Amino acid sequence: MQDEIWKNTEYDGYMVSNLGKVKSKYKILTTTDNGHGYLTVMMSIKNQQFRRYVHRLVAKAFIPNPNKFPQINHKDGNKSNNSIDNLEWCTQKMNNQHAWATGLSKSYERTQEYREKVSKTVKRLWQQGVLRPVVWTDEMKERARIAQLNSPNKKRGAQHPWARKIRCIETGVIFDCIKFADKKYGNRAIQKALSGKQKTAHGLHWEYI
Repeated sequence: MQDEIWKNTEYDGYMVSNLGKVKSKYKILTTTDNGHGYLTVMMSIKNQQFRRYVHRLVAKAFIPNPNKFPQINHKDGNKSNNSIDNLEWCTQKMNNQHAWATGLSKSYERTQEYREKVSKTVKRLWQQGVLRPVVWTDEMKERARIAQLNSPNKKRGAQHPWARKIRCIETGVIFDCIKFADKKYGNRAIQKALSGKQKTAHGLHWEYI
């Protein structure tokens, strides 16, 4: 049977063991399932209550991470087994590959099957002449540009490669992008004024630089 070893965590007053237990100065902390199989403990940090994942406390205290991998894999697939022998640092890709290899996740197989099915369908429709190349009109390009700016998965605001500076004609104030102007005035009416859908926004006229 493995001997239990305790080490300090990154949080003052708390220790964690190589067997996956966490304790304060006074007692062993009760673990709670987060609803997805991972165990957490409640910790008081700077007079505020926070939940922390047990496996991350164990890994940070006991397992070196020279490659600075962001995630931790449970080797046997049991998320409640937080012994150091069952944990290893990994990337998202490594974590997914382990889940697929051990049968913990079927998403990859489903995705591949779906892609193959869609590919065959598209090929068939193309051969039948149902599908045609898309001709991008100026309106479609503008709609795509706006969608890119509004997308949470893309660069936002002035950092976006398609961002354009705009100017308020009356005040002469220049904004690096539409979003910065919208943030100041509170809604997206400026875009409508720039696209010609309305003459003014907030009682002012706007133009691209």
